[in-house]
Amino acid sequence: MSNGLPLASAFLKEVWWLLPLLFFLPLLRWLVTHPRLKGTVGERRVSRRTSRTLDAHVYQTFDDLVLEDDKGLTQIDHVYVSIYGVFVLETKNMEGWIFGGEYQREWTQVFPSQKRKFQNPLRQNYRHQKALEGVLGLSERQIHSVVVFAGSATFKTQMPEQVRYLHDYADYIQSFRQQVLSEQECRAICEKLSRLSQAGRTHKEAHRRALQNRYGV
Repeated sequence: MSNGLPLASAFLKEVWWLLPLLFFLPLLRWLVTHPRLKGTVGERRVSRRTSRTLDAHVYQTFDDLVLEDDKGLTQIDHVYVSIYGVFVLETKNMEGWIFGGEYQREWTQVFPSQKRKFQNPLRQNYRHQKALEGVLGLSERQIHSVVVFAGSATFKTQMPEQVRYLHDYADYIQSFRQQVLSEQECRAICEKLSRLSQAGRTHKEAHRRALQNRYGV
């Protein structure tokens, strides 16, 4: 019994450096899996790839726009303005297998030990598309919806045409070659989106609080 305390003390001296990990590992796991942080990481991946693959002289970029429509506030990850149309991007930073069809209300994310349902992002982005149509006074043919899966998720059903992975969404955007907006119209749209972006700071905070109240994120 007399050797117990010295042995315990010697053991603690050897493993003391592990003690902070017991605290930080759960915190790190929470950060990595937090929905808002995962979403932000996915959006930054898209932004970095956009800067490398899309000509900034052709596509004017607006990130993280918050607009108000008849349902309240809605957040748009990315908007690209060009003479070939206004491209509205919804980013999903997800893993696992994805099952879903273009017109299904919900899609399914599957892992080896669990699965979960989530809203069809095409339906989600349709709201963004209609909000922009209303704000900018554009028609459906002038706005293009694109959903980008920026994580390691793999589709196990046929992907709708406007749903893309991180490595090929820019190619899809650049496949639109029919001019639907004039240079003057593009400048007017960019000026309006710039004003909306600057005025939308209070909207962003209100939208963040609404998400927190609704989903706890």
